[in-house]
Amino acid sequence: FYSFLSSLSAWYFLQDRFAQYFHFELKLGERGERSRHKGFFNRSLNYIKNSFSLSSQLASALAIFPLVYIVSLLHFIGELGNFSIHLPSDVYSQGLLWMLYATPLVLVLGFIAERLTLKMGIRSLVFFYSGIIIVLVWILIWEKFDDFILKNLLQQERDPLFFRFQSEISYRFWIKSLFYSGAFILGIGYLIRAAKTSVFFKRTFFLGIPSLILYINLLFVIGDYNYYLAGISQIALQTKHLKVYRALTDIQFARTPKAFQIPRLMMQRAEVEYQIGDLAKAKDLYQKIVTVSMGKPYYSNFNKTGKRNLELFFSGDSLNKTSVKTFLTNPNPFIILPEIKPSPFLAPDWYALLSAISYLNPKWNDLDLKKKLLDLSSSIQLNLPEISTIPDLVPLLRQMEVSASPGFISLEDMKNALKQNLIPYIILDGHWLPLTGYDSGRKGFFYYNYQPEKSLKLFQNDPVDLLTLTAESKVKPDQWHGLQRFIKEEDLEKELINIGGVGMVLGDSNFFSLEERKAAYWVEQGDAYYQMHDNYLEAANAYLKAAKVYSDDQIFSRMLYLKRRYNEFEADPNNFQNLFKDFPPTWMKNLELVLPKKEENVLIGKMLDGKLGAYLMLNWNVSATFDSIGLKKSERDTAQIIYSKLHEKDPTVPLYLDSLASIKFRRNDLVGSEKLFTELIDLYPFGNENAVYRLAWIKFKLGKIAELPGLLKRCELFSGEPKYLTLKAAVSMEKGHWRKAYSDLNKSIKIDKSLPESFSLLEKYDRHKKDHASALVHDLWKQRGL
Repeated sequence: FYSFLSSLSAWYFLQDRFAQYFHFELKLGERGERSRHKGFFNRSLNYIKNSFSLSSQLASALAIFPLVYIVSLLHFIGELGNFSIHLPSDVYSQGLLWMLYATPLVLVLGFIAERLTLKMGIRSLVFFYSGIIIVLVWILIWEKFDDFILKNLLQQERDPLFFRFQSEISYRFWIKSLFYSGAFILGIGYLIRAAKTSVFFKRTFFLGIPSLILYINLLFVIGDYNYYLAGISQIALQTKHLKVYRALTDIQFARTPKAFQIPRLMMQRAEVEYQIGDLAKAKDLYQKIVTVSMGKPYYSNFNKTGKRNLELFFSGDSLNKTSVKTFLTNPNPFIILPEIKPSPFLAPDWYALLSAISYLNPKWNDLDLKKKLLDLSSSIQLNLPEISTIPDLVPLLRQMEVSASPGFISLEDMKNALKQNLIPYIILDGHWLPLTGYDSGRKGFFYYNYQPEKSLKLFQNDPVDLLTLTAESKVKPDQWHGLQRFIKEEDLEKELINIGGVGMVLGDSNFFSLEERKAAYWVEQGDAYYQMHDNYLEAANAYLKAAKVYSDDQIFSRMLYLKRRYNEFEADPNNFQNLFKDFPPTWMKNLELVLPKKEENVLIGKMLDGKLGAYLMLNWNVSATFDSIGLKKSERDTAQIIYSKLHEKDPTVPLYLDSLASIKFRRNDLVGSEKLFTELIDLYPFGNENAVYRLAWIKFKLGKIAELPGLLKRCELFSGEPKYLTLKAAVSMEKGHWRKAYSDLNKSIKIDKSLPESFSLLEKYDRHKKDHASALVHDLWKQRGL
């Protein structure tokens, strides 16, 4: 299809009516006829003399040299901020050097101009510079147009790749260089050949069409057209056009199979196929996911999910197959909530809440819903309050006439609620979302996932109505609507523990006991005091109220966490939080009334084992920080234990791995740190220059100089850093390039004289040159750094 369109457009522009725009008069025969009777040497000499006329070369120099100088200044202008390495004059002298390097280009351009019999003069130069600006402007216009469209499309699968990431960078550089250099050469040549100014202006506007075609070709070749496919496919999914969605995703899979987001898109597509009952297609996609993600740590969750689903559905276990078929043939496998249209006055959490409220109040129409929202608004225009905690939600739900029951929600509670057509309402990924169903075949839950901030902005006007479905609407499986998401119950349980175990059930005010409802409310109130207002005292008193009416590890763990904070603050006389307060506070004195010391120690053990969530474990010690500089040995020991456990539980979380690797490096465990940094780099499909830079330094400290060149190429962001320059010098010395090594070391110590490694290499250089006096000086500097 693409080749057909290209051929058609080429044929169209070669028609006679367009010939005037592509007319070039080349007079190449006259000089050749004049010199035919002479000898080869004389003919060649005359040919060069006639071709390289002074006027052509002068015009070429005036055209090229200023441009090269300007580009050089733009390239080196950043060096002006680093006087310790480059004097300001170096920036300008580099420009002169670039002009010297451009001399062959000037000669070639002058030769071409002469052979094309261009009339050299002021007008030609004006046309030349104007042509550069015009071509650049047209390219910018189409780039901005492209950017505008993409910003108004759903942007989820936005990284088209044909090769591995490093190869992709090189590929894109050369392809863009080819297209854009071709655009400038052809565009400027086309404009500069204009016979007069009026023709020049006509060609200026006509150039917009071929420049658009060029940009479209560029998008096809480098794969950026996949952005449009991704955006349109997500719109098709949201608007229930499954045939269009399937066709576009198939094209995406075929066009850019190595794109980072392709496994994520395959997982989404497999979920669609599963929910509409096409198990054969779902099986095929899960097998592809397992194949694509194999051996790639950043795809480990996709790999596990793919294998798990293949085992559940297609391993020959009749029980699992039966449960899957039972789910698929169930006319109501999950609760269908009314959909809420994208609207500029709704924050993300409000979409899910209104969807659940509309389901629980099926008689409400759009007008009723908007009236209720206006009652909640703080102004005449809709200005809805933020939803963050249960104390925020309870009065809102009461005003919306929705019964709700907060509590320490469990997986069993959620299953029981769904059986009664009630809606479990919990926090996932930082947003309140309603659960809508349980899949016994896959052992997991469905939930509604609104993403209105990524919807089509072009059509995000104030809608006439909010609801696109009514509660009575029956949606068939083949009309799957794209909001339903799936989460494994073990993942949901982990998420619940991490957020503190508190949730709600909408539709029944007595689902949880009175004591549990009160405790959940006070716990959430305490979290608001602590997290939003940094008010430890009120937070602790709220937790104490909760503990007095209900017994739960999540309540006691919060109290012990605050007790830990208070103990640390007491040890710091400069901490303002304890200057005007009695210590210990009243709530801490009463803590043993609800939690005896023996039980407290058991609970602390659970917290440090991560059984009460990663947040409490990660923050149990203030000393267990990401950067362990300046910590005592005991504090580093604690930090290492905590991060080791966190990494063991979640091996693909970069924060835990990075922290543990940094701590091992501070403890001078270079071998252990090297192993962990290597693992860390593998977690980033597009590279992590910071981690590569630190790994390179560790390799240097371990004496693995041969491995440095490849690493240095992958962290060029740090090329101006003293350590990077020292690493370059070490590589140069290993290759025997002593002069280059000395130059890099000089630059390094001008920036930082505290690196003993730099002076150690300088000492090595001096001994190579047999300059023992300088070697002694550099040895003294090295000892000073140590």
